[in-house]
Amino acid sequence: MKISLVRQDRDDDIMPYDVSTETSVGDLKAIIAAETDLPPASFTIVHNDTPLLDDSKTLGAAGISDGDLMSLVLQSASSSSSNNPPQGQGSSDASVNAQVEELRQRLLASPEMQRTYGERMPDLLSNLNNPTAFRETVISLETQRRAAQDQHDTQLAALNNDVNEENQAKILEMIRQEQIDREMETTMQTNPELFGRVTMLYVDVHVNGTPVKAFVDSGAQATIMSPDCAERCNVTRLIDRRWQGTARGVGTARILGRVHRAALRLGHDEVPCAFTVMEGKDVDLLLGLDMLKRYQACIDLAQGRLVFPGGQSVPFLPESEIPKSFEEAAAQEPTVAGPGDVEDMKGDGMMWTFCSCSSTKKEPLMLIA
Repeated sequence: MKISLVRQDRDDDIMPYDVSTETSVGDLKAIIAAETDLPPASFTIVHNDTPLLDDSKTLGAAGISDGDLMSLVLQSASSSSSNNPPQGQGSSDASVNAQVEELRQRLLASPEMQRTYGERMPDLLSNLNNPTAFRETVISLETQRRAAQDQHDTQLAALNNDVNEENQAKILEMIRQEQIDREMETTMQTNPELFGRVTMLYVDVHVNGTPVKAFVDSGAQATIMSPDCAERCNVTRLIDRRWQGTARGVGTARILGRVHRAALRLGHDEVPCAFTVMEGKDVDLLLGLDMLKRYQACIDLAQGRLVFPGGQSVPFLPESEIPKSFEEAAAQEPTVAGPGDVEDMKGDGMMWTFCSCSSTKKEPLMLIA
């Protein structure tokens, strides 16, 4: 269910949350604390003028339903001191230790809270199994938060005392950044998957009877094969060197040539396929748009399959079956120096450059990618 909270000190700051009716009041306070940097003990959640004081009670049991709007009431220092008479430093430390340990136990029991805290406070999560280190980290983070807040308030107060354009621009920038930070925190809370890493699409194929894991890339114009893969599939002898040249994108890579025709098996069907053999790619085989369009392939993400006319389909590989080197290749593309005096021709997302034909025939070279 979706609920919203309004901070007592910021009437225009509405914080949305997507929670379950089985979420406890204590867990909700911990999630709010992670997003707002407010300690759970420093505020109270009020629903229909009733404070939610029992942290163990679920939201459903507390009468909270979908779409409800609640208040976040901050406890002032004066009210805290009047409700809790001073009992010495030892009593205060014991209370802090109890609150920190309660937070640690909740984190241990809630993977959802661990994901939320892990994104923003990795040091805290790394000390989760060490109570002493966990307490020290919490105190350090709280000290840093208070110092940053004090500095922010001081800067804002100083800027407000001067109405010149430069200071007003700084105030607007601070407000803009605060809004961006709130949006990011809300997204981390409600849609954490948006910050995750998406697994690319790979399928099992056979080239000349040799099994190969092929990367499906509808954004690439040409189907590309690495020299090592060409060697394993015994098609090196079929490379037409007249098609050599340079591909330019983020970096450059040398094109060794083109295999005009080789047997590609997808599932139970075997079809002819052309490959551009290119250095500088850690992926063995990249199925580009040329072959995908030629055989009318459909990337069906709902079924997780590469579908062809007639009902034939090939499943996309799970992450566990994709070689790590393939996924890591996207993070760092190697660069290979290209030859000079070449003609640049631009394709979708990559510059394809072909050298002049080495054959004595006066045949024009065609751009295949």
